Parts: sequence; structure tokens; C-alpha cells
Amino acid sequence: MKLSMNDAIMLLNGLAQLDGHQKIYKESGGTEKAVIVGYTLSAKTKLAIALNRKRLGDILIPLNEQRIALFKEMSDGNETLNDIKKIAEFQKQEKELLSHEEDFKLTMLTLEELRLDDENNRDISPSLLIMIAKV
Repeated sequence: MKLSMNDAIMLLNGLAQLDGHQKIYKESGGTEKAVIVGYTLSAKTKLAIALNRKRLGDILIPLNEQRIALFKEMSDGNETLNDIKKIAEFQKQEKELLSHEEDFKLTMLTLEELRLDDENNRDISPSLLIMIAKV
């Protein structure tokens, strides 16, 4: 599947959110505690998500390194870009990096595999579904 680097980043972030959602529980004594509650997904679906995250990450790590190198080059080794022309040039080159397309070997997920009707999965939001719509 061909994806732009920008779409791949969004997809990777969305797949990471399928680890679960945060819930607040009251402990005895009234203290509140935030815990991550996993979604109800089959082992096959979890494996597909994990493999997709690995495949996306393998390509996105070098992209991030390119972006950091570009920033360092444009900022002359400083931690900030203060020159308007350099900022514009950085944004232009970053946009080119993010629009580059790569072929990803991803495992497709179906709506049935996400079990959206399962009570525990009802917190999978429409926004998250949009993020992972490519798979």
C-alpha cells in the first residue's frame, strides 16, 4: 500500500491508540487513579496491529532522523530557527519529506476485527477510526 509519510505518521499514531483508553477509577478512600483499559481484540488483530506498527516505524524512524538533520542544518546547529526565510525554507523542505510516498506492506483490518459493537470497544472514537482508515 502506497502512503505518504504524513499519512503513515497519522496511521502509526492511530494504531498506537488501539492499545487502549484511559479510565479513571475511584479507589477505596476516594482517591482517583487513571488506568489504561485495553480494547477487546483478538490475538490475530493484535498481531496485525503490532506488525503494522513495526513496518511503519521502520520507515518513519529514518524520516525523523532526516527531519532532525534538516532542522540542524537550517538552524546552523542552534536549537531554534529565528530567521523567517529559514523557517519558510525548512517548512517547504519538511513538506517535501512528508509528501514522499513509500510502499508499505500492511495487514488490512476489518471493522469486524475491531469489534466496534463490543461494550469495551465503544470508546474507539470516530476520530481514531479516521486515523486508521487506511488499513
